[in-house]
Amino acid sequence: MDNSSYDKITSTLVTTVFDNSTISTPPLFGSEQIVWMVIAIPTIITNSILLGLIFFTNDLKKATNSFMASMSAVGILWGAFYLLPRWSLINFIRTDWLFCSLSPQIGIFLTIIINLHLCLISIDKYIAIIYPFEYIRWASTLSISIAIVTVWILPLIVALLPQMTFRQLNYKTCHVLNRQDLTSEKNYLIAVFSILFFIPIACMVLAYGNIFIVANKQLKLDLDQDAGKNKQSIVMNIKAARYLSIIVGVFVVTWLPYVSFFFSMFLQPRKELFTTFVTLRYIAFCYPMVNPVLYGYFHYDTRKGFLKCIGYRRADRIQPLPSGSVTNSRYASHGKVRWV
Repeated sequence: MDNSSYDKITSTLVTTVFDNSTISTPPLFGSEQIVWMVIAIPTIITNSILLGLIFFTNDLKKATNSFMASMSAVGILWGAFYLLPRWSLINFIRTDWLFCSLSPQIGIFLTIIINLHLCLISIDKYIAIIYPFEYIRWASTLSISIAIVTVWILPLIVALLPQMTFRQLNYKTCHVLNRQDLTSEKNYLIAVFSILFFIPIACMVLAYGNIFIVANKQLKLDLDQDAGKNKQSIVMNIKAARYLSIIVGVFVVTWLPYVSFFFSMFLQPRKELFTTFVTLRYIAFCYPMVNPVLYGYFHYDTRKGFLKCIGYRRADRIQPLPSGSVTNSRYASHGKVRWV
């Protein structure tokens, strides 16, 4: 694969590779930039609303909601410091050599954080549902704080590796690709997305898959024993886990085709598929905008808190969605959060 093909494909994933790798004349504000702004601004708004609800609503001030608060912060950064300057306000990025050089790594940094947050949430719910008593000991404020700090620091180190090794910053020059060491550039992207994208996704799938397998086995056992209340509890937890899997599933559906398509074109560049690839990028980058909406809809306390904030007088009377809740006779005493 020649350098020009590599540049073009790489630029569609997380980087902007300019033909001369230097700051050039700012382009006009065209339709593509408007589309990115339409995506970025709602992303900032939806995540800001969810973050505000978690911080200022008493019912949401729970340790486990720290995961979603942290992810909302990522969503705000995604819209404000990546989508807007990197894709919409291109005039800005091309007149600031440092931000221009670091913008690809900001994309990698935030993408990995989003992925690791969802993986962490999946593992958290897996332990909470499969091992509820062990979860009580694990889900302390300290352990949750350590987990959140880890999923922020690890991506930061990974994102800065090129600047610390094979791609040095050049003063007054937008340097987003080391053309003299394309092997390192290729190996870096392959390693990052293989280890920190595909493996966490596999963990998510295994976590929810195992939840459904174990829950269905328990449900069958309770059906045989005609355990009325416990049977109802298991059914409700299966449905609640289904809600959680929808949130993660949307991420997989939006991002997996995009990243998989990248690797396909990375190995076998095909110009005729370039438009399809750009479309997949739009879809994938919309996920941080949709995630708070899904969470707010499926999470009972968040939905009620939002309705109160907008002045809905009957917010206290709203009922959980009819398909079940995590808060039930089996787990309510363990401080579980209601999902429905």
